[in-house]
Amino acid sequence: MKKIFLDLSFIKKRKVTGIQRFALSFVENLKFKNNIYYILVPKNLKLDLKKSNVKILYCTNNVYINIFIANLYLFFLKVDYFFIFGFPLYFFKKNLKYIRILHDDTIFSRRSYFHSFKNDFILFFFEKFWIKRYFKIITVSNYSKNKIKKYFKEKNILVLYNCLSSKLLRYKKKINLNNKFKKQILLCVGTINERKNYEFALNIHDRLFKFFDKFKLIIVGKYGYNYNKFNHVLKKTKNKSSIKILNNTSDKKLSNLYKSASILLVPSKEEGFCIPFIEAQFFKTPVIANNLGIFQEIGNESFIPLKLNLKVWTEEIIDIFSNKKKYFKLCEKSHKNSIRYLFNNPDKIVDEICKS
Repeated sequence: MKKIFLDLSFIKKRKVTGIQRFALSFVENLKFKNNIYYILVPKNLKLDLKKSNVKILYCTNNVYINIFIANLYLFFLKVDYFFIFGFPLYFFKKNLKYIRILHDDTIFSRRSYFHSFKNDFILFFFEKFWIKRYFKIITVSNYSKNKIKKYFKEKNILVLYNCLSSKLLRYKKKINLNNKFKKQILLCVGTINERKNYEFALNIHDRLFKFFDKFKLIIVGKYGYNYNKFNHVLKKTKNKSSIKILNNTSDKKLSNLYKSASILLVPSKEEGFCIPFIEAQFFKTPVIANNLGIFQEIGNESFIPLKLNLKVWTEEIIDIFSNKKKYFKLCEKSHKNSIRYLFNNPDKIVDEICKS
């Protein structure tokens, strides 16, 4: 029986990012068999786990203090495996096998997007230091695996797909496709940063006003690195009254947005997985996305892949809003694809790691 330490101390209640959602789904889907588990969580995060082999360790709601607390637990607890979901600011301990969860290789490549002493030296230094010391790496897609293997041995990279949040799914009710079609609401979900490329969505918004009198663009996400570019384009955007930006929202409100939205736009320049892609599909919302390998992998033929060309995207949206039959077909294909991601199987990954 192995002793496994899961560090969820980095999770912020009001800022649930992709990696935080992945960490929560990892724990939610674990059956906690055959091993002893220690789970470090902030005090505002309640996990309903009443199992004899699971020990919940509470810490503060301050991420920086929690790094110190996590290191203390690692020093005193004799664990065999340490699953690192957040950033690896830990002391190196011999005979402890470190498993890092990475969405993609942006820990290295994103340095070109923004520059500061913290990002260019401190964070980059620690990532480079740790990458050679991990026992295994878990990532969320084969697309990401192919990128990470530039820095790490391919045979030690395991793939565990993201899955739909159980908290989000509880709000699913009957979805009215006629209303979704009539409302003409374009939706973007995710951190507002250069990589998400929401400036592209703003430009589409301006072009569509030549063809439609009533439609909306809703962007849901907190501000991230280099968001100034987005604000610059937003200032020049016409008809701002039809644009709504929500920097923070609850699972209930987000599910309502998915239910009412007509189309999810994903013009990202790069992604490791993109949870909103399958979340929207679960609520029967068609997706138009950049023609990236990751979307081909998780979406198959259930979405519309397009190159980042404003004219092409605009024409496609006009065509969808002019063809109800095509729209309904996309809705059903979207939902059917999302069912594949109702849950993942972290037990299989844990078993494979423990047998290595």
